[in-house]
Amino acid sequence: MNDMHSHDTLVHITAAFSALAAGLLAYQLLRITNLRTVGAAHDWQFDEQRLLRVRAGNATFRLFEPLIREMADRRWLHSLGGLERVTRYLASGCESLPWKPREYLATKAFESLLVAIIGIAAALRYASVRTALMLAAVSWLVMLHSTISSLKKRAHKRIQAIQLRLPFAVDLMALMMESGSTFHEALKTVVQESDGHAIHTELARVEAGLRRGLSTREALQGLRERVPSQNVDETVFAINRAEELGTPLSKMLLNLAEKMRLRRSQWAERVAGEAQTKMAFPALVVMSSCLLIIIAPFVLEAIAGEL
Repeated sequence: MNDMHSHDTLVHITAAFSALAAGLLAYQLLRITNLRTVGAAHDWQFDEQRLLRVRAGNATFRLFEPLIREMADRRWLHSLGGLERVTRYLASGCESLPWKPREYLATKAFESLLVAIIGIAAALRYASVRTALMLAAVSWLVMLHSTISSLKKRAHKRIQAIQLRLPFAVDLMALMMESGSTFHEALKTVVQESDGHAIHTELARVEAGLRRGLSTREALQGLRERVPSQNVDETVFAINRAEELGTPLSKMLLNLAEKMRLRRSQWAERVAGEAQTKMAFPALVVMSSCLLIIIAPFVLEAIAGEL
């Protein structure tokens, strides 16, 4: 009797998921047929290239774009996934695809949901329906937050790479400006010389902004917002200050590069000191183990002699 009841429950759940899948498929097809018409009314042409890149680079977004767009507007997802944090991490340029924060959060939530649904099907073979649903909900939350944590780590790694490379870029700009180059020419040379590095992308965006007619302050403000770093803040402040006061920028940049290198060496010394402190306990454990290995034979021999 219990087996028949379990079988009926599985049949009902399978039928419900099948109906849901059919409904979602029909809804998706309807949305896709109207997608370009709606987009055209909202300046589709300016966003089309970005969307084409995202579709080409992410299969989930390409296949379930209408559903993901619906999820992207849900406030509960913004609160649950941390939309502000995702916006800040994506601004650092750690993602190769040109995601918008809501699109990225909804896509990763949808991918986690798909994995959770597969997990339900697997868990139903060994657990009750309630347990399987609870495990699926927990796994969905864990996967979503692990994805955001991974994005955070990549953002911090990229910012760190830019911060470490910036003193050399500032040095090169200062040397070129001392030899008679303008700030724009020096910046263009640094962009060319740093090809393949994260700083290349950020400085190229600054240089592109200057070519489009933005002021130096406006172009550098975008860099400061994308890369929250003390070195970047000081560099932007020094360039803006020199432009306001009319002071020689090359000398300010040379002093700034030296200051950043000094801060880097101090950071390395501090990290080495912290590592030495953290190694004290493991070293004590290893030394104690070695001491026990040396003393143990004599102790065991003494005990055996007394017996």
